[in-house]
Amino acid sequence: AFIYNGIIVQRYGTFGLTFDLDSVQSIAGPQGTLYGGSAAGGAINLFSAKPKTNGSGYANLEVGNLNALHASVAQNVSLSDTLSVRGAVDYNRRDSYNSAGTFRPNEISGRAALLFKPSSDFSAHVFYSHGSSKGRPSSTVFGNPLVFPDDPYRVQATGTNGNPIRGENTRQNNRNDLIGANIELNVGKN
Repeated sequence: AFIYNGIIVQRYGTFGLTFDLDSVQSIAGPQGTLYGGSAAGGAINLFSAKPKTNGSGYANLEVGNLNALHASVAQNVSLSDTLSVRGAVDYNRRDSYNSAGTFRPNEISGRAALLFKPSSDFSAHVFYSHGSSKGRPSSTVFGNPLVFPDDPYRVQATGTNGNPIRGENTRQNNRNDLIGANIELNVGKN
């Protein structure tokens, strides 16, 4: 199971969540009692960085071969002693490293969070995350069992040099949006 700030996320919605993190927990399975049936093999807990009142932030820039570019930025803003916000953006792109033109990511993710903490006994962390992944994905080759019933993994040769994947025909345009809140209330003292 993949859990983001306490919310179970489906496998296809996990892109764009793994930046600007406060902590990551890997829990061996089975974890069905805590996280449901999808956690038979364990769980991965991601906790995004919460807003801080100190006005801190960061910026990272990475460049590489194949026109690779990865940039991230985050900033905290204190609105009062009890209210702060945080914004973060992550951008990642690269050209393909194979002749079919596949696996050429172009991804941008953003996060906005608000932390309201009027006392040590109460806090509310409200967050919104957005991810967008475009480009040419890596493709998996599966045959058509109706065309080749004796060999369902056989793929009819198309494309250049008999390559069954035509890179110019593979496109992706995925988007995920996640809104949530974590509210903590201490009702008793030890």
